[in-house]
Amino acid sequence: MISTAYPGIVGAEVRALPSLTLIGAELDVERPRVVPEQAIPALWEAQMSRIRERIGPDAPLPLTYGLYQYEPPFGPGQDFRYLAAVEVRDEADVPAGWIRRAVPACDYAVVTYRGAQSGIMQIWEYFHREWLPANQAYEAVDDYEFERFDSRFQGTHSPDSEYEFYFPVRARSKAARLTDLTVYDAKGGHELQDLRGRNVHMVSFQGAELHGIDLRDAELRHVNFVGSTWEHIYFSNVHINMAQLGGTVFERIQRPDAAESRFEEEPGTDGWVNVEPVTFRDSDLGTAIFERCDLSDVEIRDCRIDGLRIDGVLLTDLIAHYRNHRP
Repeated sequence: MISTAYPGIVGAEVRALPSLTLIGAELDVERPRVVPEQAIPALWEAQMSRIRERIGPDAPLPLTYGLYQYEPPFGPGQDFRYLAAVEVRDEADVPAGWIRRAVPACDYAVVTYRGAQSGIMQIWEYFHREWLPANQAYEAVDDYEFERFDSRFQGTHSPDSEYEFYFPVRARSKAARLTDLTVYDAKGGHELQDLRGRNVHMVSFQGAELHGIDLRDAELRHVNFVGSTWEHIYFSNVHINMAQLGGTVFERIQRPDAAESRFEEEPGTDGWVNVEPVTFRDSDLGTAIFERCDLSDVEIRDCRIDGLRIDGVLLTDLIAHYRNHRP
């Protein structure tokens, strides 16, 4: 059953596909320089002329593919490469200006969409918010996905256009436990693996997915978290020292909805709330990006701010303007 929140989604199923060889023209979508809603249709307009030249004026159009290619860190709104392509034999020649991309054999969650292109964000929202949570046997393969167009596609603006979007998936690996001890999180209603107060030393979690762990007062030393994913981790009162965070993405980090801290009761219960400030001290946050974040009452003290911009405006210019015009 597909939720009525996604009226354009008319079907979803898992299919196994063999490997594909695609050739076509590729576009680097680097926001905000490139607006995908404008650049991708323009790319296809040019591509369809070349495809028609290749097959002849009277031949039926072949299946066409739009290949999205991503690099870590993965997440909503990230940059990507887009290939507007057709499928060919492995040994087929590549016309000038086109490139070849190989798509591996894989299982796919195939989502069928009907409607104008203006509503296509439903596809990603449905897959990540509804299909994946309802199909716990699978996990997403994040580095690519593709759309496939056949005779059902009637143009970008037609409400009757229909095409398929292929999300690569794989069987979810069995979760490994770090400890047999558990603690119940009364606030979230979850049973967590209990590493409270533990010393975690000389461990590699590279590429691991960590979910449902209580790390209050734990000590992490010489631990490799490259490429790992953290979800529902209890990190209150954690002290992180000498960490390298290149490429790290913090998403949907929330503060409790309370005016002040309360520490009288057991952590993890409604009677325990910590709203103390999150502090960055003696840290290199150069080139960091804050998007759609609540930075209310943030205080910056004794920090280098060369090149720091707020909505494209240099903070040094704002400070100079304030100093020159304050009463």
